[in-house]
Amino acid sequence: MKFDEKVEEIKKKVGKTSIYIGRIPEKDKTEFKKIADEEFEGDYGFALREMKNTWKGIYVDPNETLQAKIDLLAYEVAELKKIVFQEKNKKEEPSGIRMLNGRIIGGKKNE
Repeated sequence: MKFDEKVEEIKKKVGKTSIYIGRIPEKDKTEFKKIADEEFEGDYGFALREMKNTWKGIYVDPNETLQAKIDLLAYEVAELKKIVFQEKNKKEEPSGIRMLNGRIIGGKKNE
């Protein structure tokens, strides 16, 4: 069998949407196959598609969602700290205006 005939035979077997990746570390190939088997019932094409969609940002990474929630909580805690700090440092409003002679005008009467 000639080389050209062999290539044509392989093309017929493979199909238009098939993909062959020859240069991949064994560890990565094993990990990909394991993920495809466990999560996608051995459907390598669907597993690859889902990985691509995640990479392109179509799906949000769960860690990104968690980080956004942590950031929101940190912001809310900072705002609450500001309010508590303002309340602690809030001075009582003056009970009127003290004149040079010591007399107080307006506000609460001295007790």
